Amino acid sequence: MTHKELQGLRLWTLCQRAALALYDTRAPSPNYAGAVARLLFGTAAQESGLMWERQRTPRFLSDVGGFSKWQLETGSIGDSIRLCGRKRELCRRASEFLFNDPNAPPDAVLQIPLPVWLWGLRMDDNDVPGVLFARLHYLRVPAAVPEDLAGQADYWKAHYNTARGAGTAAQYLASWRRYCAPVLDLYHTAMID
Repeated sequence: MTHKELQGLRLWTLCQRAALALYDTRAPSPNYAGAVARLLFGTAAQESGLMWERQRTPRFLSDVGGFSKWQLETGSIGDSIRLCGRKRELCRRASEFLFNDPNAPPDAVLQIPLPVWLWGLRMDDNDVPGVLFARLHYLRVPAAVPEDLAGQADYWKAHYNTARGAGTAAQYLASWRRYCAPVLDLYHTAMID
């Protein structure tokens, strides 16, 4: 297996883990968690081709631009931290997910100041906090994640890229076919063998 294939499988597994672990008040059904995992994976594919860690402005230390494979922006990260401040159980689950430890302080996400988060998201292999903040971003949307891929493309455009963003639902679908579909084919083949 190539490095790129292993990286894709690792990201898919991380998206699945995030979809199951990060929810607001009610644990997701397996089908819904699958839809969320596909949305998170498709978001990373569209935003970074499953590979780019940082969309930089001319200055490395700038807080402008996208962070992680999910190309999170500073305002979105701050909004997600504030969401955790309002939802204690979600914050606990987010902290446990971040450290992969049920004994993590339940408010660990809140104890890390935004500038420190941004430093961490500048690091190589920032996928755990990246998918954490992507999931928290989507949890701020009251509408349920659609099951079908076309619906997810529209959902991404409306709630992640937004009307001001340059991306389109058609680009999301093309990124899915180019980056996600081969990884999931490989994943399903490995599961069968």
